[in-house]
Amino acid sequence: MPDDDPRHARAALTALPSRTPLSDGPDRTDPVEVWARLAPHHPGIDPARLLDSASADGWRLLIPGDPGWPTILDDAAGAPVGLWVRGSGDLPALTRRSVTVVGAVAGTDYGTRVTRDLVWDLTTPLAAKPVTVAVGGLVGDINTTALWVAVAHHRAIAVLTSVRALTRYTRTLFADVADSGMVVCLAPPGTAPTLGHQAARVRLLAALTRATVLVESGRWGAAFATARAAHRYRRPVLVVTGPVTSRLSAGPHALLRDGSARLITNAADVFAALDRS
Repeated sequence: MPDDDPRHARAALTALPSRTPLSDGPDRTDPVEVWARLAPHHPGIDPARLLDSASADGWRLLIPGDPGWPTILDDAAGAPVGLWVRGSGDLPALTRRSVTVVGAVAGTDYGTRVTRDLVWDLTTPLAAKPVTVAVGGLVGDINTTALWVAVAHHRAIAVLTSVRALTRYTRTLFADVADSGMVVCLAPPGTAPTLGHQAARVRLLAALTRATVLVESGRWGAAFATARAAHRYRRPVLVVTGPVTSRLSAGPHALLRDGSARLITNAADVFAALDRS
């Protein structure tokens, strides 16, 4: 590997099992210097092989300064050192007017119905200014509902920790997202994710779009953490409330009580929030 090649250094850093080196810190530490210090401790990581293998499978590594790098991440603390991407979309263009939609893995019928209707109205070409929807993963009631609807309108971004364990079902959804939008992966394609990648996905989902919509969640888990992170990044947090008797209303209600979220009831509320931000 060339000693001064930042792309190779950043590719290597995305493969590290540690949480800390997965992000650029506020001091923007030089990734080449970081990898030079860490490389002797990780002899199994070959950045050239990672890049070649990914390219052969249709992936590319985006790093800050690349034409396809989403500049919205440049001022976000804990931004990724690089993003592995696959798809026909343009990530900066897709995220220019965008929202993250998150919710419980096991959502209710009410939650999936609300998600379907909301995402349809947000992404439809009939809208005056349609929105791209980013979703964290290819499984879960809220995630898959949001992705299938957004894919139909060519306005989907799937943010993954890894693509190592795709199933027949998720492989089909993965292909459909890549065909019309963008798949973003934090771990190098073909490698296993770590706890660091899981935490990085929460931060990325919160920072990548202009607002976050929380449909259903308890006061725990990745969906709730994403909404919290979005508030820290000063992005609008929008919530859909459910029955007070439902445990999946606890997350949205908690955010409303502490003033970090706004209530929405339809796509018009989301459009208004984006126009104000």
